[in-house]
Amino acid sequence: MGDGCRGHDHRPGPGYAVVSGAIDITLLGGVAGTAAARARLHDSVGPGSPVLLRGTDLGADLSPTYVFEVGAAGARTYQLQFRSGGASWSWQADNGMITALYVPFGGSGNTP
Repeated sequence: MGDGCRGHDHRPGPGYAVVSGAIDITLLGGVAGTAAARARLHDSVGPGSPVLLRGTDLGADLSPTYVFEVGAAGARTYQLQFRSGGASWSWQADNGMITALYVPFGGSGNTP
């Protein structure tokens, strides 16, 4: 997957990270009506979010959000990744942004 943008931070301890991203993807070449744009959020020390998939004729605005568990203090890098549905299509990605909000507790007030 292509790298739309990334953010680095240091978590002081266990908790959760609410990560949101957004990117504009435009189909430049390929067969319209058969294209698909995909985006996901990736954590440098853990699994990525589920893939957000959008079938598209000309382009898509994708904005995935995911809650990552932070098991311990340390540095993290979150990436907004994207890709097209096939090698024969060419895409342009613009305006990538990512936000990560650290939350030191869960819904019941405890850490993970």
